[in-house]
Amino acid sequence: MTQNHSPLPWVFDEITGDVVAGEEEMLIHRSPEDNDDRDEELAANSAFIVRACNAHDDLVAALAALEALVTARDEEPSMLTDAEWSAARAAIAKAQQSRER
Repeated sequence: MTQNHSPLPWVFDEITGDVVAGEEEMLIHRSPEDNDDRDEELAANSAFIVRACNAHDDLVAALAALEALVTARDEEPSMLTDAEWSAARAAIAKAQQSRER
């Protein structure tokens, strides 16, 4: 069974610490109220998650387009090592696999 995530973009509310999604501001994550000693870290983590989620599809598409362009030319660009290309292809596969779950 494939479960779709909440609609993008996600937004981090710096006042409440909540993460909300879409125009309806659907609650994604509520920041705990009793973590005064970790407030800055929790806020930084929430903001990081929002940036990563919002950028995910564009980053995967850009990397996949680059990989497809190089594959169509049937060559490996000399500026990247085999290990770097393998890492890029593995990252694409990992991101696409996580979307299918």
